[in-house]
Amino acid sequence: MAAVVGDQFRSAQEQLQLVYERNTWSSDTVTDLNGRLLLKVKRPTFSATDVLITDPSSRPIVVIYHELKNFRTNWKVFREQSRDTPLLCTVRKSSRIQFSLSLDVKKEVLGSSIEVSRGRGGAVVARAEAISLLSNTRYQISVAPGVDYVFVLSLILIVKEKEEARQTAPSSNLR
Repeated sequence: MAAVVGDQFRSAQEQLQLVYERNTWSSDTVTDLNGRLLLKVKRPTFSATDVLITDPSSRPIVVIYHELKNFRTNWKVFREQSRDTPLLCTVRKSSRIQFSLSLDVKKEVLGSSIEVSRGRGGAVVARAEAISLLSNTRYQISVAPGVDYVFVLSLILIVKEKEEARQTAPSSNLR
């Protein structure tokens, strides 16, 4: 699978194991299994609706913009922190990713895992599993060799944002 965000975010030789941890009062973090910080995630606040993925020194890598059009929620992923940079992908209400590569993102019914595969029924390229069933604030993410883990993280974050929007606005069309 080709790099979407960049070659530096791919593991060429082996499956990559990451831990995504949500933090209430600071940026979320993505570390390797040894605890080395790889990425920070700045989630939406009361004044901002976008999600920003940065490197450990807070330099922007990608931004996920959330927009409401015709009563449907769309997410657009751009390089760095600007809509003036190349669009990497768009995710729409149907969860179909509008991208030149066909991907399928599924969330299990119990809410404890998310799976990314090449097309419907294709090879699984990444899987996020909840480490704690009580809090759902920590995920272990397995990414296949050669797959761009920043791109995979952006898809997982969109699925989580969709889930949270559904829980906080039950009568809304944000699903």
